[in-house]
Amino acid sequence: MDMINRTFVGIRVPVELHETIERAVLLLKRKPGILDMRWNQSSEYMLSLVSLGELSIQTLSMLKDPVADALRGEPPFEVTLEKFVGVPNMIQPRFAVLQFGGDGAENTRRLAEKIDVATKPLTPLREGRPFQPHLIVGRLKTESDQMRVALGRALKFPEHEPFGTWRITEIELLISAASTAGIGYKAVETFPLEG
Repeated sequence: MDMINRTFVGIRVPVELHETIERAVLLLKRKPGILDMRWNQSSEYMLSLVSLGELSIQTLSMLKDPVADALRGEPPFEVTLEKFVGVPNMIQPRFAVLQFGGDGAENTRRLAEKIDVATKPLTPLREGRPFQPHLIVGRLKTESDQMRVALGRALKFPEHEPFGTWRITEIELLISAASTAGIGYKAVETFPLEG
């Protein structure tokens, strides 16, 4: 039987930004009402452009050419981690995320759409929600109005400097991988941006 892998096309956050993000998350954890959250480890810091679902090794290998074609001619670009927000909204969020901004945020939207179109014929049906460039840092373990409202309040940080900017020079086809350090992502294929 072929192994099944949770598969993504995405951009892993560079290690040099992990400490800045972790310091900000620590401040968030100390806010009143933040009780029942599952916080992501730094190994999980990834901007998922397209979540492809659970795929076999055979399907994974068939995706390499369509993704490469979708990215052909695309130049490197910069993105900025700007601020904490809640998903699906700030009033009653389920997820705490860092929002991507800067000129590159629009590039990520465009690339996500191109990759989505290129990979749909080979992958299971997936939700058609509009892509929003963000990095998940935590999620509620227990669903309740009280917990969601408390998280929304905690995410209303005062204005501060962005968390960091970096240059995106490659996109990766990734599978979810568990280790003693927690959940992370392993690159199956790397697609350099060379336009």
